[in-house]
Amino acid sequence: MLQHLNNPKFRRGKKNPIVTSSNSGYDAGGVKDPTLFFEDATFYCYYSAFTDADEAREDVMWAVACSTATNPEGPWTKQGIQIPPSTSPDDWDFRKAGDPALFVENGIYYLYYEIAYPPTNRGAIGVATASHPLGPWKKYEGNPILKVSPPTGWDSFDFYAPRLVKWKDSYYLFYDGSNTADAEARQVGFAQGLSPLGPFTKYPGNPVFSLPNTKRGCEGPSLVNIRDRWLMFFTGWDDNDCQNIQLATSENLIDWKYEGVVLSIDDGELWENVNTGPNSGVGAPGVLLHEDKLILAYQGKDAKRWSLGIAVADLSELNVTEKY
Repeated sequence: MLQHLNNPKFRRGKKNPIVTSSNSGYDAGGVKDPTLFFEDATFYCYYSAFTDADEAREDVMWAVACSTATNPEGPWTKQGIQIPPSTSPDDWDFRKAGDPALFVENGIYYLYYEIAYPPTNRGAIGVATASHPLGPWKKYEGNPILKVSPPTGWDSFDFYAPRLVKWKDSYYLFYDGSNTADAEARQVGFAQGLSPLGPFTKYPGNPVFSLPNTKRGCEGPSLVNIRDRWLMFFTGWDDNDCQNIQLATSENLIDWKYEGVVLSIDDGELWENVNTGPNSGVGAPGVLLHEDKLILAYQGKDAKRWSLGIAVADLSELNVTEKY
């Protein structure tokens, strides 16, 4: 058995928000869905950038963008679009490339992204590769590498948030999905492969994690391994349907134990306090284990647009111990 895990106590960055929208271009509508990477004294934050604050409009364009910093608290410098969407209606990623996640192995950088533009596209995951964390990126010819399931499947409507982790010589592509546009009761599952490019086979026991007693379920898994314990941060909702960031843990990536809420809205942070409801609060965690700290990037929304913030927890506070 493993001893009880103390929930990390995240402290918000003093310079939040770290990345905001621009007056024009792909991020004129806002930025969301961050993921973090560190290499050669540089922090990389990849995120979704979109052209209009009314993100539900079908003509909104989404792209994967990146900002960099030498300190997670900033300042952060925008490095531009990394993966643009296709402008051809016949392509699988027409108008949208978003919700990125980075994985690196043997000097190759894999940047995963998804689309979910019903009814034309009902969710799919693709990947682009490069020899540097800022590209140039080449979209994989075998895209999309994962699609929604048939109508009877738990992820038959769409899915989001691809996150690749490697464990015991196998690659696990985590994501969240749903089978209806109405209830939006999202759950988390994974597909397994023998290389970062797949092919990926969905785990027959999916979904591996859900919150059945909530109206909207859970989404946006972000995983990190600490001393043989997997920590999965994800977006959940409170009784007022407001986003917050929650945590589950596992020893095997299949059996998950719910640990509770780790970050919710702060009344003093106006940039993350729009109102109550599904488009409010904090969510879309992107977690990075760096030295003796857990660094968490997340999204928040004021009355107009989504922005990105950072929060940090000391690893010593987790009390994650080896098996006994």
